Amino acid sequence: MTVAISNPAAPPVSARAYLSVIGGTCALLCTVGFVVAFGVSQGYYTEHLFRGMSEFDISWIGSASIFLLYVSAPICGVLVDRFGPKVLLIAGSIGVLVVIFMISLCSQYYQIFLAQAVLLGISMGFITWLPFAVVSCNLPHHYGLALGVITGGSSVGGIIWLINVTHGRAANTTEPRIFAAIILSLKLFNHQRH
Repeated sequence: MTVAISNPAAPPVSARAYLSVIGGTCALLCTVGFVVAFGVSQGYYTEHLFRGMSEFDISWIGSASIFLLYVSAPICGVLVDRFGPKVLLIAGSIGVLVVIFMISLCSQYYQIFLAQAVLLGISMGFITWLPFAVVSCNLPHHYGLALGVITGGSSVGGIIWLINVTHGRAANTTEPRIFAAIILSLKLFNHQRH
């Protein structure tokens, strides 16, 4: 006896599914893209804010932020299952905006470390892993393509933040506020998609 196994037809893709991909791209643009551009911030910290400190000590800010961003993945998975993506997206977005505004007010190493390394890493972790969960539900048959587009947002974000910092004319105290305004607009768009 032979049994014919047929693959189920892919369901039609909705506009909401495509919008979740665009929202996920914006999410990674604002989070991982911002972390990728930390080298410019480190250069500013080394030359202006913390002149007496070694680059090794200053690099702990970026390293701790990246560590907390990636270590938060399993925790965020459990929280998404328990509370849904919207709660984490709102909490992470508020955390990111508060931190970026606060960076412009910080003048001591421990202040920058607590803000940019600890709180920013955790807040960005809340946002970064949500698109992967949402898109896996919305586009199960085009998951690979959707993940490729979403992950590309981090590269585009790294380029955008680097260009903004290296060619911007604003002082370092106003740059974080400009970044926060850009991130706020992208996050508001992102909240409409999830």
